[in-house]
Amino acid sequence: MNVQDLLREYLTKTRGAKNLVAAFFLANFDDIPMLTLEEVSLRVKVSLSTITRTTSELGFHGFPDFQRQVWASVKARLAPSARMGLKVPEMSENVSNQSFQHDIENVVQASNMNTESAMNQAASLIAGASRVYLLGIRTASTLSSFFFYSLSKIRSQVYDLNAGGTCLIEHFLEMAGDSVLFAASFPRYTKSTVEAAREVCKRGGGVVSLTDSPSSPLVPYSKIALYAPYDSVSYFNSMVAPLSALNVLVVKINAILGRAGESHLVKYENLMDEWGAIVASRNKQS
Repeated sequence: MNVQDLLREYLTKTRGAKNLVAAFFLANFDDIPMLTLEEVSLRVKVSLSTITRTTSELGFHGFPDFQRQVWASVKARLAPSARMGLKVPEMSENVSNQSFQHDIENVVQASNMNTESAMNQAASLIAGASRVYLLGIRTASTLSSFFFYSLSKIRSQVYDLNAGGTCLIEHFLEMAGDSVLFAASFPRYTKSTVEAAREVCKRGGGVVSLTDSPSSPLVPYSKIALYAPYDSVSYFNSMVAPLSALNVLVVKINAILGRAGESHLVKYENLMDEWGAIVASRNKQS
């Protein structure tokens, strides 16, 4: 449940001063990251402790934690150019360390968001599919590119729909039955990715998605949805946690394929050697 939905639900359960605080938060949602606790107190005409209690009852560790979560929601809806004009709440001077730490926390959160069962089901669908189509547009193209590189080494019939300007419509007739579409998209969600998932779902094909939360527009069309945080301290999304989730998925798919995956990988490596695609080490040259 996103922060705004939490506020709406909270409003139905509370009365009095805390209800006023929640109503103010919802009405001024985009401004919250820039407001101090004192400014909220003056505008709502309630005590500082009432505001703190309200955010705690919403499930956050006080007002600063609430601000950070609101900031993540607000930033997700903004274009990178719009983010440049906003001050990130509580940004320290040690940006490098803060960025690394943020990505570490994202990876930990991704681990908590995906059950072993969901990962196993996604891996089984992809391993057993006759064809696998990969789709990730804009920042998510990083994911489809990585997934194609890894998956095509251990199984055949893998297609990256981002490559070569491929038209999605040309593949819709094939994406049925036991074929699978892997679709990745994060806020701001790419319309063509969501529409492709909807079309494949309508035609009876399986969709495995990688996105940010259960409220993502990809989820209703997915047989299995996997999740990963994408927020960063930069103007752009961070794909560190989504890539980590994909890496786990590749490991599980490879385990399911077993000897077939190993055989496919050996054939690929032999082909690479035949073509001289890899620079030989000095030891091999001498």
